[in-house]
Amino acid sequence: MLARIVYVSMTMTEIPVKRKQSVFALALILLLSATAYASTVRVDDGLAERPIGQSVEFLEDEKGTLSIENILGRNLKSRWVASNDTSPGFGFTESVFWVRLTVSNDTGNDIPFFFEHGYPLVDYLELYVPQKKGTYQVIKTGDRYVFSERPVEYRNFVFPLVCEARTTKTLYLRQKTSSAMNFPLTLWSPAEFRKMSANQDRLLMFYYGMMAIMVVNYIFIYLLIRHLIYLNFSLFILSIFLFIMTQMGGTFQFLMPNNPELASICPPFFLCMANLFGNRSIAIFMQLKKNAPIFKRAVDVLAVVFLVALASVITIPLFGQYKIIMTATSYLSVVTILLAFSIGLYLTARKQRSAYIFTLISLGFLCGSVLYLLKTFGFLPGNFLTTWSIVIGSATLLVFLSIAMVDRINTMRKGLKIVSQNLEKQVKARSIELLLTETAAKIIEEIEGTKRDKGVDKIQSESIKDLINYQRNLTITKLSQDMRIVSNMDEFLAKAASKILEIVNAGKIYIFMENDGALEMRSYIDTLDDDSQGYSAVIVDDACKGEGAVFALIDGDGRVVLDGDKRVDNNRSVMAVPMVSAGSIIGACYCERGPSQIPFSDKDIRMVSAFLESILPVFENALSYREKMLSVDDKYKYSITSQTEEKIKQALAYIEMNYTSDISRENLAASLDISPNHLGKFFKVHTGKKINEYINELRISDAARMLREQSDENIINIAFSVGFESLSTFNRAFLKVMGVTPTEYKEKNRSPLS
Repeated sequence: MLARIVYVSMTMTEIPVKRKQSVFALALILLLSATAYASTVRVDDGLAERPIGQSVEFLEDEKGTLSIENILGRNLKSRWVASNDTSPGFGFTESVFWVRLTVSNDTGNDIPFFFEHGYPLVDYLELYVPQKKGTYQVIKTGDRYVFSERPVEYRNFVFPLVCEARTTKTLYLRQKTSSAMNFPLTLWSPAEFRKMSANQDRLLMFYYGMMAIMVVNYIFIYLLIRHLIYLNFSLFILSIFLFIMTQMGGTFQFLMPNNPELASICPPFFLCMANLFGNRSIAIFMQLKKNAPIFKRAVDVLAVVFLVALASVITIPLFGQYKIIMTATSYLSVVTILLAFSIGLYLTARKQRSAYIFTLISLGFLCGSVLYLLKTFGFLPGNFLTTWSIVIGSATLLVFLSIAMVDRINTMRKGLKIVSQNLEKQVKARSIELLLTETAAKIIEEIEGTKRDKGVDKIQSESIKDLINYQRNLTITKLSQDMRIVSNMDEFLAKAASKILEIVNAGKIYIFMENDGALEMRSYIDTLDDDSQGYSAVIVDDACKGEGAVFALIDGDGRVVLDGDKRVDNNRSVMAVPMVSAGSIIGACYCERGPSQIPFSDKDIRMVSAFLESILPVFENALSYREKMLSVDDKYKYSITSQTEEKIKQALAYIEMNYTSDISRENLAASLDISPNHLGKFFKVHTGKKINEYINELRISDAARMLREQSDENIINIAFSVGFESLSTFNRAFLKVMGVTPTEYKEKNRSPLS
């Protein structure tokens, strides 16, 4: 600009010829110096870090035949192109590129500096440094040379140079590579370079260490759990780790410094491996076979494609198709990440728990990978974000995937706990069934003198029979003494009632247990098709007076005729057998046969008595075990605060106002801002009853009032009006609370006027 001003001023004023020539020479000198300044990088004592991407010029050698002598010739002067990018990139190309850089030192001291090429995947680099008498010193490096031959042993390519005092020199850099043609060029002062490299090395070592720990961690988890998801995930992390380590120059530096041929195929090899194990991990982790079969097929197709690509990577040293394979693998990697993101969106829409975190993970990794690839292919300039995006993206991916894996482990642990609990219940149920079956079979054989399989019995020797009987007795004894097999007393009583039904071939079985000084009906079976419902409380009461079993007859009018009555004529259709423990009656079993069945005999009462006596230890052990568990639970009883007590009172008020409606514990808890489990526990501590028991008692009390006051009303209408959904449920609940059936209660309380 200054030269142009001088030139314009000279042409617009009258200046003598000699003066005009002097001024024109000055303008020309200024113009040339301005042009030289635009492409010259000045180095001085204040040099720290200076990116020089916009201060260099490029010359493309399509055939790769130009030498330094050709480059210095005048006929190529017009082919030099100035750079406009901080970190220029030209993607994958077969051409050779030359870079021209002019450095100048205006100080009186020699200035040492480092010239860094920040892309470690360059095959051949040749730096031509001018010497005295017009000669050039050639410094050769690249990832096709062993690592120890580098001018500075660093993951990137660094040239230590000196710019002498008051000199200007032009450097020429020749680059030939089968990878991306990138030029992240920087001048450093030696001290600043060492500081920068130390900081970056710490960051990378932290990243490498984190990746290595995660690989080892998931391998140990796989060895403990033996689930393939953790093996695939550990191999996926390892592949990503090695790929990024290769992109940063660490693989060549640390793992194979003396094997450049093997190091050259590492980028596509590890990228293919990462995609293979990544696809497999996605398929297992997201359970695509069950949740998204279409995506499962797409993942399988991609896996086959990457297997082919992996096989082709091995041929790179033979046929040199690095550019084609690396380009295809890179674009296919983007397809894999897009597919993973689509899977996450699809399963998120289906409200699958594991998909929520996975969608965010794949989106973050997709952005980081795309930025890095666009920089590699020359579509985006190199900067901190594009250079380190793949490291940041992979670190984020692995951290959040680890969170997802921990969540999966917790979910699996909860699932295993449920499976274990269900299995424990099944084992207990099977143990109870085995105990009752063996006990019943033994009693039948002893009292009736029969065998279940007479054909087998004939060919068995006495020793075999004794062994079988011994094993049976041992099984019964062990199961009877196991305090833990009865986790649900009502379930055990129901099975016992079913077994008694088989033994005596009755139509009705009712089992009563003592509770706070009174008998409580705990289980019953009614298979009779007639209109008779319920049991005879008189018979049960007589059996519990301590005089042994009681026989009776239900006559045609439904009246109970005791055994001592002359009208019975030994036609015994009802019997009640007490359950005695330590001289005290703890329960009773009521049995009834229909009119078409034969009467009960003394043998029937012996079998029922023997069966009840045999399973009595199980009752006692179960009660003892329950008392033990309750004593343990007493140490951890919930203390009700005034705030919680107020919420329980609100729940009671709501239930009393709405017990005829369908009341959900979950909805009730939500309205009180308390968890359902805590509501149930605090409610029982406060009332001594479960929520559903409390509701049923209110309903039965209301139904009993209606049966007394509305004797003409149909029972089923009363059941529905108080909130029951079926007549059978109402009958069972009424019988359990009131001790009689609704029909019997209605008859007993019928008004004489009606």
